[in-house]
Amino acid sequence: MLEQSFKEIIKGVKKGAFASVYFLYGDEPYYIHKLIQTAEYFIRETNNENNLFILDGKKQTLNDALLLLQETGMFSNFRLIIVRDAHQLKEFSTSLLKDKNTNISSLLKFIQNPIPEHHIIFTFEDPEKKLDERKTVIKDIINHPNVVAYKSERIKDYKLKDWIKQYVFDQGRMIDDRACSKLAENIGNDLMRIEKEIEKIIINTAQKEEISEEHVNKYTFINREYNIYELQSALAKKEILKANLIIKYFSENKSDFPMERVLPSLNSYFTKVMKYHLLDNINSRGDDYIKEQLQLPHVYFVREYKTAVQNYPRPKVKQILYLLKEYDLKSKKINNYSLDNHQLLQELVWKILH
Repeated sequence: MLEQSFKEIIKGVKKGAFASVYFLYGDEPYYIHKLIQTAEYFIRETNNENNLFILDGKKQTLNDALLLLQETGMFSNFRLIIVRDAHQLKEFSTSLLKDKNTNISSLLKFIQNPIPEHHIIFTFEDPEKKLDERKTVIKDIINHPNVVAYKSERIKDYKLKDWIKQYVFDQGRMIDDRACSKLAENIGNDLMRIEKEIEKIIINTAQKEEISEEHVNKYTFINREYNIYELQSALAKKEILKANLIIKYFSENKSDFPMERVLPSLNSYFTKVMKYHLLDNINSRGDDYIKEQLQLPHVYFVREYKTAVQNYPRPKVKQILYLLKEYDLKSKKINNYSLDNHQLLQELVWKILH
């Protein structure tokens, strides 16, 4: 196996330095899509489009890909086959995966003795249909020195803001902490969506201008009144009407604000409220100290946490943290047989506020 990072692989693809075989799989489809886009762009820019073949694992077979791989390229020796959704190929189905399959044997022969300038990329893009790395045949493929096997991992929530900052920096721009937090809190780790929203901002702002929270409000889908950030603020201030309006908006935009994104954000928020309660000699400390201890993106946020601490004593915060765990289980249908996620969120918010 050729061990390469995403940046190393994409750098090689941009130059046309393709490996013989790629296996792209894992929990994060973003990186897989970016590699495919980059490969397709290179082929079209170098006028090799006649020798680019994109197959669909739902419609074509592994044998179709292998036949194309063996053929001579038109007007050049170069040939690239991309097999999208390779988990749909019967040969890679977990239940059917066997070492002695004829097509698998042919693929292994190609891997061992690749044809110069002939390349194939297998993409396993569905995180729910994971490649079974325990199978002997898969180990034989991904561990072979002629194969670039890239496992695309999801970005952890606590690393998401750093990812956004780095992505913006790679585009030649800067982004302030509040804008970064708003994107992370309201979109979650949907990297493709984050990229699209940042692209909107970049297109609509001056070339060297730092991206601010105002730009996020103005140019992205994030509603400046109804988002996770504003829900936290409404709960901190015990603004019952506003909190309920935000929950109603969430129910009408379920794909943007799923329960699995809202609950972790609230848990992180109230964990920081509890941490604030536990700080020593807080009255003699400045806001910068509180910002550092709570790992807030900006000292501006300290004021809101002070309000939350006043409105939610330590016993109440402890109860809220237990509630969040309870409703996380209920959202997964554990000890819950009737309420949908919107009803659960309504019930949870009521219990937090009262």
